[in-house]
Amino acid sequence: MQILVAEDDFVSRGFLKKILESFGHKCLVAENGLKAWDLFQKNDIKFVISDWMMPQMDGITLCRKIREKEHPYYVYFIILTSQDRKEDTVAGLKAGADDYIIKPFEPEELNARIHAGQRIIQLEENYKKAHSQLLQSEKMASIGQLAAGVAHEINNPVGFVSSNLKTMSDYRDDISTLIKQYKSLTSYLKKSIPTANYPVGIPEQLECIADLEAELDIDFVLNDISELVKESREGTERIKKIVLDLKGFAHPGEDKPRFTDINRNMESTLNIVWSELKYKARIVKEYGDLSQVKCLSTATESGRSLRPRTWEREPA
Repeated sequence: MQILVAEDDFVSRGFLKKILESFGHKCLVAENGLKAWDLFQKNDIKFVISDWMMPQMDGITLCRKIREKEHPYYVYFIILTSQDRKEDTVAGLKAGADDYIIKPFEPEELNARIHAGQRIIQLEENYKKAHSQLLQSEKMASIGQLAAGVAHEINNPVGFVSSNLKTMSDYRDDISTLIKQYKSLTSYLKKSIPTANYPVGIPEQLECIADLEAELDIDFVLNDISELVKESREGTERIKKIVLDLKGFAHPGEDKPRFTDINRNMESTLNIVWSELKYKARIVKEYGDLSQVKCLSTATESGRSLRPRTWEREPA
């Protein structure tokens, strides 16, 4: 550990440095509080040992300045002094010092107090790490709830879009049937009735219809509409599956294990993360006939069971 030592007495400063280095610590030394403060700001220091009485800035002032500054870690501060009055000890601790050692002291005593300070620093770091992990867990839980809510909101418009596409497909079939009848009628009129027997204006209208059919390529349009509706319905089914898998993966409020199909869980998870995998890997699925396992499931209950098979999906 790197320790900052602030001591105005040359002999005491050298003695402290020697003791600390003999215990395996690295030392930065300063001859007064002002220089110690400068070193503290330029280095990542978690441990400070300072004399009380020093020129320019004493140890109490140095301690207060360190406590006033925000740090990403805890700084352990020990004050060294020859003042042994109780009120001096109280003043040092009120200033923010963690420990108070009266001169003269034994090297082993100093080492023991340093070890105590290291335990405090480690406990503080463990606490911050645990706190950070707790916050991350809470964030993930919130994301799960948000994902379930978003999935629910997406599912509603996808449902009526899918329904509308089904209705549109039925309409297309009806219109296609009607157009076929129109074409059959015009073809019959052209073949069966001489042009001279048509009422006035009919030949022109038949010619106009023929030209319009050729211009619009009505057969292609009707066929393409079928393909577009089919692809759109496949897309909405894909969205619905992703939404269901996302809701299952988030499982808000689902805190109890249940028996579930591992194959379906794997399929559900891969479906969610496919956007991250499709450019990086080729997925080979070899599902076996597995018994259900009790766990926190990520798969939805809807849909057919997955049968044992091998299936490959190439990167897009």
